[in-house]
Amino acid sequence: MAQILNESTQPVSEQVRSTLADFLSAVQQSGGVYHLDSDITLTSNVTMASNTMIIFEGGKIIGNYTLTGNRSTIVSPPRQIFSGVTLAGTWNVDCCYAEWWGAVGNGSTNDATAIQKALSSPIERVILLNKTYLIKTTLSISSRKVLEGTRQSNDHEGKPQLLASPTNTTMNTIVSIASDFVTIRNISVKNGTENVMNYGFSTSEQHYRLVLEGLASTGCSIGFYLNTFLSKVERCTATGVFTGFSIKGGTSVTMTNCFVKSYKQNAYYLETLTYSTLMNCCADTWKPDSSVSDGGSNWYIYYIKWCNSLSLINCAGEEAAKGIYFDGGANMTVRNCRFNMPFMTTSVNDKRILFFLNCDKVEIDGLYISNWVCTGWTTNNGWFNESNLIKINCSSGTKNTVRLHNVYYRGYDRDKTIIGYEEVKQILSDQLITAYNATGCFTDILVEYDWIKRGTTANRPSGLGNYVGAGFVYFNTSTGNAEIWNGSAWQTL
Repeated sequence: MAQILNESTQPVSEQVRSTLADFLSAVQQSGGVYHLDSDITLTSNVTMASNTMIIFEGGKIIGNYTLTGNRSTIVSPPRQIFSGVTLAGTWNVDCCYAEWWGAVGNGSTNDATAIQKALSSPIERVILLNKTYLIKTTLSISSRKVLEGTRQSNDHEGKPQLLASPTNTTMNTIVSIASDFVTIRNISVKNGTENVMNYGFSTSEQHYRLVLEGLASTGCSIGFYLNTFLSKVERCTATGVFTGFSIKGGTSVTMTNCFVKSYKQNAYYLETLTYSTLMNCCADTWKPDSSVSDGGSNWYIYYIKWCNSLSLINCAGEEAAKGIYFDGGANMTVRNCRFNMPFMTTSVNDKRILFFLNCDKVEIDGLYISNWVCTGWTTNNGWFNESNLIKINCSSGTKNTVRLHNVYYRGYDRDKTIIGYEEVKQILSDQLITAYNATGCFTDILVEYDWIKRGTTANRPSGLGNYVGAGFVYFNTSTGNAEIWNGSAWQTL
């Protein structure tokens, strides 16, 4: 039977041997502090008296019944204290552990039920210890909750805290967010089976006030599939994915210090975001999927669709094929970003760094494209030209306004088809930007360069066309004069 001590009515030195009936009667009728060192089996639902505290000292409460708190308190280390019990009511408890409901965390025992019990309890903060919890069903957070781990898999290959290994294909997400005001911190999840797992973290519908910090998702088709607004995603990573972050929503979504590694299509897919920002986000190691039917036409690091007032600041991409696709939207900016593009080869059908489709007022200010393969390029007075590195297209009745400022390109001849294997210093030509204008639409393009190049008249950049605005200065060593491109011709300063 249970051994209890009601400290509100008896001296601490006294020990009272209680029957089951005594214990259940005591906790329901009078508040106090009760020590439990033996198991108690419930035979019905129990509602505790106001301000009751149970200190677990070895026993646990058993039974498929509900224990309802009334400003009640539980004191216990992370070990099992409930078996089948569901908590309800109000509790003065800072946090609870999945171990309270029997989670083991050995990587082989299914802990999904125990963790879900903790997530479904009225205790707001749930802690996962530095263990690997095997789960065979989706975990759902359906109320305002803080799920907090003690480890993030920073190396993208470490042991996850949540290892998903379902016995069938009905599990399509590891952690499902089904409520507003949810916070998840320092949790790593991994698809532990060869079966397709659609999402690492996902929302059931549009939710707001989400805070996702220090999360890692490995081996899922989409690492983070979110429909949200007024939310923050910080220090999150996605590895071995088709798409790293697929985020659809509304106003004020902020992403900072996020990273995608080993992705097949898009590192970041952003749709219908407004007044939102990506800062210090990057991607590495694009691994194309040959089974994709589009031939690589949409394999961009950042695919931005129907967004307004969106900013990319200090973002980057390494080992990639393409940069940014702007599909619709307005008032967007890209500032101080850099792409390392070694996969710009003829094997990718659509070889473009930037693609603007039906975009109004897009400003690129400070963009560095480096290290891409110059396969099949030709020379032009010592300069190397490639068509359609930047494409601007608009449908009938629409308008594009694009400003490119302080954009720089460097590449090299990997296939050694260019004599002397000269490095591509700078590309400035009509072929750099190709505008495809449908009937009844308008495109306004301005390209500005802020640095001075020097060389002979023969090696002066040619074919600049009307896209290059005033601001590119060339010091002509043949004449000793500085010259500026005025939009149609070189003019001596």
